[in-house]
Amino acid sequence: WKPAIYGAWAGRLAKVPARIHALAGMGFVASSSSFKARLLRQLLSRMLRTAADAHFIVQNPEDLEMLRRWLKLPRTRLHLIRGSGVDIQKWKPLPEPPEPPVVFVLPARMLWTKGVGEFVEALRILKRRGLPVEGWLVGGVDEENPSRVPKRWLEERAEEGIVRWLGHVQDIRSVWEQAHVAVLPSYREGLPKALLEAAACARPLIATDAPGCREVVRNGETGLLVPARDPEALAEAIAKLAMDKEGRRRMGACARMLVEQEFSLERVIRETLALYEHLASMEGAKHCAC
Repeated sequence: WKPAIYGAWAGRLAKVPARIHALAGMGFVASSSSFKARLLRQLLSRMLRTAADAHFIVQNPEDLEMLRRWLKLPRTRLHLIRGSGVDIQKWKPLPEPPEPPVVFVLPARMLWTKGVGEFVEALRILKRRGLPVEGWLVGGVDEENPSRVPKRWLEERAEEGIVRWLGHVQDIRSVWEQAHVAVLPSYREGLPKALLEAAACARPLIATDAPGCREVVRNGETGLLVPARDPEALAEAIAKLAMDKEGRRRMGACARMLVEQEFSLERVIRETLALYEHLASMEGAKHCAC
């Protein structure tokens, strides 16, 4: 949000004729119903309406519709480019590591809105059942985010033996070499690059049936979708994939194919450049008409 707001003001002051603001996701502002989030939504709407002559890129259809309602913009100023893209030459399919245990990884900033609490509770349920699974949290604590998970809470859950918290990992591919399944029980996403990277490594996915996540997780094909804020449903999905090696292999292969066909970096760059060229030609035509 901050780059969009600052860019809107700066572009307007500099009288830049064609401006494009890319929003990777709505984040806390859209996923929370708290008073603070509602207040921020109102403030952001007012601020971004000053950029009513600009264009906006969003990453999923729900965000596009939400922005249209908030800013009351014509559809011609809103553009859907799905995701930030993955370099499929860099991110190669990986063989599945040995088991047991079957390792499930939540790769995200440690925020409640990413479903960290539900993931830990699902692992607690499965631990009581004695299922041979292991859960890893991979990501740092975002101290500036109102939805941050306290560091001490993460440390305590790790001390209980429910989950491993690895913190920020520089090379996430090293994680997918050791893990079997990617999990993202988020309340809302733009289009989660963490899932795309896991899919590019041929890892099956478990995510919530929420904006952004459902763009990547095709239920029963590339992974499993579960309701948001439902640790029991999440536990069932984890258990299902833990016991189905062939299903993991099939879904992982489908996930890789989906990234190649729809979410490659090359495709995103091509669509983005086409948009810039289109707007530049429109501005050129305006000046010629004058």
